[in-house]
Amino acid sequence: MKQKDIISVESYDEALDRYSKREYVVLSRDEYNFVTKQALACKVIYSTDVKPYLIPIIVSGLRRNSKVDTLNIYTIREGTVAIESITTLGQVSNKDFLQIGQAHLLNYNLKI
Repeated sequence: MKQKDIISVESYDEALDRYSKREYVVLSRDEYNFVTKQALACKVIYSTDVKPYLIPIIVSGLRRNSKVDTLNIYTIREGTVAIESITTLGQVSNKDFLQIGQAHLLNYNLKI
């Protein structure tokens, strides 16, 4: 997993008693991913809603109305059941990645 990758993770949902597939955009740096054997990522959702924390992206392999939800950060670890079912779908552009980062900073009122 590398920064800006769009990954698809298939994992077992105990509440629904079935496997489900989710897409994520990897935010963490390549060095962090390599050293910690995990990645920090935001979920890709499919919605027509227009909110400041939902960043639209257009990438081959994703459905229409794909948006990155920057409100939550997820940790994806190597060695878990999910890691064996991860596939890389593509990468977000530099422009989209910058917008995702800016939206994330605004969510938490972080100052640079």
